[in-house]
Amino acid sequence: MTKVQSLSEGGREPECGDLVNALKECLAAMESMRTQIEQMRGLFDDADGAIAGACRDHETADSFARSVLASEGGGHGKSCMDRLYIATAALRDLQVGFPHDEIAAVHGTGLRNLVRELVTPP
Repeated sequence: MTKVQSLSEGGREPECGDLVNALKECLAAMESMRTQIEQMRGLFDDADGAIAGACRDHETADSFARSVLASEGGGHGKSCMDRLYIATAALRDLQVGFPHDEIAAVHGTGLRNLVRELVTPP
């Protein structure tokens, strides 16, 4: 049983660290699948390019996931998990009825300010 399976069966909400661990497990699973594809690649005709396309998709996803993990705790502004936490808190504030201009942002207040901070790269 993986950590992700035990989390979902445990009945608790995932935390930011759980998401990082899940991403790491996904990377490992993708790498294992890629190894299997490479070992069997010569056994099948790839006339339609589906196998090559799947390998390119793996490289793109792998690169993106690794860049997300590298930014986590990298010391360059707000990490992705910090941004996710801030956005989650803001959504809860909106749900309970806080006026848009009272939503807390990292620097100051206001929903527009918060959205600008969340979408600006670190």
